[in-house]
Formats: sequence, structure tokens, C-alpha cells
Amino acid sequence: MKRQIYLDGTPFDIEGEITEKNITPWTVQISAGSREYSDFSQASLREYHDMRGGAGLESETGTETGRFYWSEGVETSIERCVVPGPKINTAGTFGVAPVKIIDFEGSTYGIGHNLIAKWNTGTSAWDSKKANFASPIDAVVFTDSTDSYLVVSSATAATYSIDGTTWNTLTGCKGYLAEFDNRLLGFYGQTVYYSPRDNLDGTWASFNVAADYGTPKSLFSGKLLTTDDPVPYLVSTKGLWAVDFWHQMIYRQEINFPPHTNAGAAGMYWNSYVFGATGPGIKKISPGMAQDIGPDQDDGLPAGYRGYVADMIGLSDWMIFCVNGGSTDKSSIFKRHGTLGGNHQVYSTSAANNAITCIHHSPSSTYTNGRLWWGEGTGIKYCMFPDLGSNVTDISTYEYIQAPVGLIYPICRPLAAITKTALTVKAVTKNCNANRYLTVYYDIDNTGSFTELGSFATSPLPTMLSFASGAGLEFRTIQFKVKPVTNSDTSVPELESLMFSYFTNPVPLRGWEFNVIASQHDAKTLIDALVTIQEKNTLVAFYPSGDNVKGTSYNVKLTQLPKQIHWDMPRHGDEKGLLRVVVEEIFKG
Repeated sequence: MKRQIYLDGTPFDIEGEITEKNITPWTVQISAGSREYSDFSQASLREYHDMRGGAGLESETGTETGRFYWSEGVETSIERCVVPGPKINTAGTFGVAPVKIIDFEGSTYGIGHNLIAKWNTGTSAWDSKKANFASPIDAVVFTDSTDSYLVVSSATAATYSIDGTTWNTLTGCKGYLAEFDNRLLGFYGQTVYYSPRDNLDGTWASFNVAADYGTPKSLFSGKLLTTDDPVPYLVSTKGLWAVDFWHQMIYRQEINFPPHTNAGAAGMYWNSYVFGATGPGIKKISPGMAQDIGPDQDDGLPAGYRGYVADMIGLSDWMIFCVNGGSTDKSSIFKRHGTLGGNHQVYSTSAANNAITCIHHSPSSTYTNGRLWWGEGTGIKYCMFPDLGSNVTDISTYEYIQAPVGLIYPICRPLAAITKTALTVKAVTKNCNANRYLTVYYDIDNTGSFTELGSFATSPLPTMLSFASGAGLEFRTIQFKVKPVTNSDTSVPELESLMFSYFTNPVPLRGWEFNVIASQHDAKTLIDALVTIQEKNTLVAFYPSGDNVKGTSYNVKLTQLPKQIHWDMPRHGDEKGLLRVVVEEIFKG
């Protein structure tokens, strides 16, 4: 039977019926390297493990497999697994906002307005040692040729003690403190104050170094990055400065901080680099280079946890810093590995308006497994923090939090415009049972609300968790949160790998096969027209009904066209040929 179709505005006579078929939108995948699970299954598999890349990536990318968005109360810096974070302890009642926590002569001291107090390990309380020193801003331990001293300073004065009990005025000293050339230096306003060499309580002197600092915030000792010569550094709201003590001058370094009210709140020299807080971020400065490494990178901190970097310290392996959320956001403490990088949350306050303004680390020689202290509001808290950043799962006496908020992975968004079906979540675990388990939550299409999927309560291969009792759940993007729960301070569940399986649901495509009639006299014309259509770089309109006015149109690509015509036996002097043509839809989303 002879009929007609329209292809790219051209009518073609065809013989026989048009064969219509559905085209599978899936294609066979062949890897160039090793074989993968997805090479042999219609379902795809995502695996999440080794989160040492750090926090701040809200949506996953193809190259950032070791990143996560946020964790609260979860330890994410271990290569092998994810476990609950450290147990948080309240250090008695301090009573005033701490500005400094410091170790002196084997004990820990907290310093705040009109209060210098010593931690009593026997009573778990703060014993007041001086209650009349107003508005302190800094404290250091300094050793000269005769003794070691705990020095506490304000903008206008300083006091010192050799035993933590008896205190004396340190005449001539004031402001932010740092050691240089066996002298103690102070800085405030635009003046450098300094002690005699190896003689803390000798006669102090001073010199002025006028410059546009904005507001000076911190003084620390380091080395010039170009010459390795010792130098005092000053950080202020307007940048980083090097003090030339010998020529009594000051030089702005190449780093200018952004116009942030709380820029320059902290700085330090650590592992041959200079670090300066820029407000919401941190600059890591090396010769000729300044790198941004703070918590404001990538997608930054989640809403409700933002603030400015208020303090930082450096240990053997870890840099530790705190973010002060002020009265509107929660405050947090982070650690960053000196070699591997990655910002990992150690702790966040349970509510806003509990500012964390200072942090301090005491070694394991003073407290078991080391101790990280911080001032929170008008109190002080602490947790275990090993000296060398050891894998805490190898420390039998390490204490964990029992019910963390959880670890939030990046949003899984492969081809977000195309609907997909979530199938299962599987895991490789360790040390899980009915009392130590891992609960999985999910958020479909970024609503901001997580739904519980189920828990893993056995090891090492717990029963997988299925969406909608195995039927699957439609999604475009999906985000997971894992919450480790335990009933013990020292024994916790471990998550070694989390695997998510899903398949994609692209809109089905159609294809059509038909025979175009060609005769001897018009064969070349027809073939040339079809070749032109096949070689077009755009899709063309196709009307299988042959009615290009009222018929349904499809955008197709001519995908198959023979190079030769099959000719029928002549009848009544005609030679009729057939061209087998295939046209197909390419993509519908």
C-alpha cells in the first residue's frame, strides 16, 4: 500500500506500514579502566567514604568525592571510618565571659573580666586567684633568667605571678602580648612596649609606630617569610603587619583584609606559615602567596552557624580555630590537618548567643588524651583532643558523644533535571548492635527537612535500607544525613562506607522505520534529499501521518540510510526501488 510522510518539509512516498518502536534511553557503559558495578546493571551506585576533604560542599561535584556539607558531633577526619565526635564536658561554673585560657606550671587558668581562676581537678571547679583585674585582653607565659611568669594584660595595665596565687603590677606593660628576643612585648594603640632582655620585671621602654591599623587585635611572634629572621607580627582589622623592633618601625605585609568589623581577631605563625583571620575566613600566607583556607570557602557554613574567626592555635598535626556566631548564630570549633587540609567540625553550641571567643589545648602530660578547652558564653567547656591527632578509634580510653546531630553529605544531583528512582542505601559498618547503631535520613529535592529511612544495627554488612518498601522513591536531587548513636562513652558504631543505589528515568524516545519508494528517474533526487537531511546538525520535523497541517509532528534525526537501492523486478516498464530509512527522537529529558 502506497502512502506518504513528511520529513523536513519534504513529502516522501513510502510503501507498506511505518514501524514505530520505543528506544531505550539507557546506553551500554564500557569503562576505559577497570570494570565498574554500573557497567553491568541498569542501576547506578554512589559510595560515600573517607570524608577528610572537609566541610563546606553543599552539592557534590565529579571531582570532590571526599567532601561533605556539614557535620555536628561527628568525627570526619579519619581515613577509614566515621564515628561520633568527642564527649563535651562543662568545666564547672566560670561566671564571666572568658577571654583567655592558658596552662601555667602544670595547671589551667581561665581569665575573664575581674577574674583569674585556676581549674581544680579534685573538685571540678574554678578557684579564684585574682578578682580585681579589669577587662583583660591577653595572657602569656614568659620565662626570663630568673623565673617563669604568668602575665595578664589589659589595654591600660598588666599583672603577673610566679605561682598563680600572688600577683604584682607589671609596670610599663599593656596591650596584646608576644615574646621576642627574650623580651616580652606589648602593643596597644600605636605603641610597642618592651621589657629588658631576660628581665621581665626590669624597667620597660616603648616606641611609637604610627600607621593606619584600623583596630589592632593580636600580637604574635614568628619569622619573616623571606629571610627566616625572627619578627613580631601584628594583625588588625586592616591587615597583617611586621614590627621591625631594631629600627622601631612597622611594615604592612602584602595582605590587606576585607572591610570586616571583626577582621584580624586572631593570627599565628605555625609550620613555617603565617595565618591571619580575615573575619569569616583565614589567610594562609607563604612567600609570594596568600591562600584562603577558612570556613567561608566553597558553600561556606550552613545558615545559623556563620560568624567570624575569633581564635586559632596550632598543634603538632592540627590547626584549631573557632567561629564566633555572636548573638544571632551558633558558634563552632573546627580543626584542619596541617598537611591534608580539610576543615572538620569539632563542636557547635546548642543555641545562638553562646559566643566562643577563645580556645586552648593542654597536652596529654597534663590531662589524659590531651584536652581542648574553650570559653563559651560565661562558661568554659572541654573535650579530649590527642596531642598528635591520632586515630581516636585506636585509643581505648577516648570518650565520645552519645547522640550527635549527624553528618550531612553533599546533595546527590546527577542530571538533576531528569527524574530518578531511589532504591536502597547499604553500608559497611563496624561495632554496631541494638545499642550502637547508625540512623540514615534523606531529604528529597532540597526541602531542608530530613526523613528517617532506617538504621544499621549489625556489622559488618547490615541489611540494606529500601525506599518505599523496595518500590523505590522518585527524586531529582537527594541528600543524606547519618547519625551515629551509642549508649557508651567509649564504645561507638563505625561507618566505613555508605552506598546509595538508584536508576534514572528519562522520558522514553520513539523511532520509526519505513521504506521510501524510489523510481529510476527520481532515485538520485530522493537520495540527495535524504542525505542532506541526514547530514543536518539540527533535528528535523517528521509527520508520520503524512499530514503536515493537522498531523502530529516529532523532532527527529535521520539515523539510518542505505547507500544502495534495492530494485524490484520491472513491471509494465517501471523499475521500483526501496530505501529503508530510520528516524529517531534523540532526547526528551
